[in-house]
Amino acid sequence: MSKDGIKRQAGISRDGLSGPTWFALILLISWLVLPLIPLGIWSISRSWFFPDIAPSAYSLRAWGYVFSTTSEVLPALGVTTLIALCATLLSAIIGLPAGRALGLYQFR
Repeated sequence: MSKDGIKRQAGISRDGLSGPTWFALILLISWLVLPLIPLGIWSISRSWFFPDIAPSAYSLRAWGYVFSTTSEVLPALGVTTLIALCATLLSAIIGLPAGRALGLYQFR
């Protein structure tokens, strides 16, 4: 199959992405980002109760605690990052040779 055929199957034309592909991309980004907006607002609000659309008072007290010396958030972030790097390395060690074997050899 030619490169143009592959691009056409993926919804990519010479002018860029097609209309349905743009719609799906915007929908996906909205689905991923919109739930994070209230979390960001809650992290800087001092009081935000049910009927209010926006918080009545703002404060950086929670972020002050995150970066304080008594908080264990930054060491936990370091441990989480180390675990993520080890898992990524392990999956690459297993997945790259497996992908190469699947691509080069025919299996019945």
